[in-house]
Amino acid sequence: MGKIKESLLPWLGISKEELVTYKEYASNAYLSYLPDFENFECLMADLTNEYEANRMLKRLRSSGKEEALPAVIDSRKIYFVDELLTEHLNCIHKNSVSTIKLSNTTQREIRIVGRLVYGIMDYSLQKDYKTSYILSQKEYMKRVVFKDDSDLFVKVVQDQDRKAQYVARRGLRVKVHAGIFPGKILVFFTPEGSHEIKVFDYSGWINKPVKVKSIKYKQELGLSDNLLVKSIREDGKVVVYDQTNNKEYLFDSNQIYIPASSRILAEVGVFDELLRFTSFQDMGEDIFLEKALNDIFGKGEEISLKYKNRVNIKLNKIMFKISEDRG
Repeated sequence: MGKIKESLLPWLGISKEELVTYKEYASNAYLSYLPDFENFECLMADLTNEYEANRMLKRLRSSGKEEALPAVIDSRKIYFVDELLTEHLNCIHKNSVSTIKLSNTTQREIRIVGRLVYGIMDYSLQKDYKTSYILSQKEYMKRVVFKDDSDLFVKVVQDQDRKAQYVARRGLRVKVHAGIFPGKILVFFTPEGSHEIKVFDYSGWINKPVKVKSIKYKQELGLSDNLLVKSIREDGKVVVYDQTNNKEYLFDSNQIYIPASSRILAEVGVFDELLRFTSFQDMGEDIFLEKALNDIFGKGEEISLKYKNRVNIKLNKIMFKISEDRG
């Protein structure tokens, strides 16, 4: 199975006429054919407070409110697909809600369409395809999709002495391009891996580096990046020492984590084993890509990304052939 890299699109000169069916050249890219993204219908409303709307939207998403997933705030307006959202956001002008059509032919609307598609995809991949997500805090819009109960995607190494698990996950990074083809969206899936250390008792991690999960809470406390596990109290709370500021702080164990750096994983003797898994040394990146796409979407050439009964994005896997004059 061939794989299209995003950087090769201009060189390949792929056009709608060249997206023809040759099974031997199945790719990692999908092109939509429904709906028409030059006339993509959604709801729009004015906001009384954009900052408050952003804050409430994040809270709704973290609490599992599905209607908050496909929603985009831009220039004191909110664009969304589920009218139930208006019941949870009190900063929406209720009498301003209207149905509009967006076109992926202008920079502003390309951005809005793309972010709405990400939200629809977040809902559909978890609900319809039973997948899990790794969402990046550092890189906006980065998500890697995988199946948590599959040996293809997850490898776990137990550590009874340190009361921890070392988890290697590999999955498909999802990237949406909403502005390449008028009326259509292009979705790429590329293999990517990550490591995690799950600690059940921090007593085995004294004097080891530790991080605070909430970036906002870390900033509020004025913490540096040089934090160590100092001790464990009888009530289970963890005393964390800030080496830079020479201060101690108290955290619940679910507020912190041990970073899965190569140095720490090497110290506990699992780095090579986990790296072999997440760098696809056991089967090769292309074979993993094909297996993962088949595992998640089945072996068909079409996928559907649905949001309830309101939106159904249908995409075909791109089948391409490089013409002879390009070698």
